[in-house]
Amino acid sequence: DLAARATAFDAVGARLGERTSLIEDALARLRGEHERRSARASEAGGRLDTLRRERAEAERSLTANREEVSRLEVEDAETRLRLETLVERIRTEFDCEPGAALDAPAPTPPEGTTLAGRARDLERELRIMGPINPLALEEYDALSERHEFLQQQLEDVKASRKELQRVIRAVDEEIVTVFEQAF
Repeated sequence: DLAARATAFDAVGARLGERTSLIEDALARLRGEHERRSARASEAGGRLDTLRRERAEAERSLTANREEVSRLEVEDAETRLRLETLVERIRTEFDCEPGAALDAPAPTPPEGTTLAGRARDLERELRIMGPINPLALEEYDALSERHEFLQQQLEDVKASRKELQRVIRAVDEEIVTVFEQAF
């Protein structure tokens, strides 16, 4: 009876050894697969971090570019406004077109004075006369138009920002989807 049991235990031990060997092989394969997947997940995480850094840099660059464009547009609008104001001033004060004013001959200064000295004398006389602004209404209209223009620009910037945020959210969702699929 003991010999039969010993034979049965040996058979069970042999099968147990075979099963243990199979389990160890499966465990080794699973560990290898786990390591490969962990490595791929780490690589995907690294790529995700890189993409996020690149996106942040692109956002900073985009913000800087938009600020520069806005600044240039404001400067351009101010320059156009100054030019329009000067053209209008020439038309109203001198009753002529700017081209004709440029083509007109320069006045000759009185004896013993220079053009710069005469200009200073005339400016001093104007200051003595006191401030008057006959173009205040036109300047107000021009500034109102400028204000409306800048408001439109601000709305465009806000709309662009919303669109950019929508694109960023879409990219983030895509990144998460690709990461999940890779993982």
